[in-house]
Amino acid sequence: LMWPPVGFSMPPYQKSVPSRRVAASRSSRFYSVQTLPPVLAALTHINPIFYLIDGARYGIIGVSDSSPWLGGAVCLATTAAVVGVARWMLTTGYRLKP
Repeated sequence: LMWPPVGFSMPPYQKSVPSRRVAASRSSRFYSVQTLPPVLAALTHINPIFYLIDGARYGIIGVSDSSPWLGGAVCLATTAAVVGVARWMLTTGYRLKP
């Protein structure tokens, strides 16, 4: 819920964005994190989707804003957390109708 407002607030602060519609990408799909102010760059690094997009960028063009190893670790940790929560919900029957 927090990322849409952050994504739409980025255009006024970006230095080299050709269009305001580009700012809808809250994961640096169309811009480098290095063009953001330090506060917004730090917020972007909290988003796990950033590391997925950054890894794809590194795989395609060989350029990334963060370490590919860090991105892999963040993606692995996020996946483990989501799988753990899903498993807990299924084993306890959380919010399932009887």
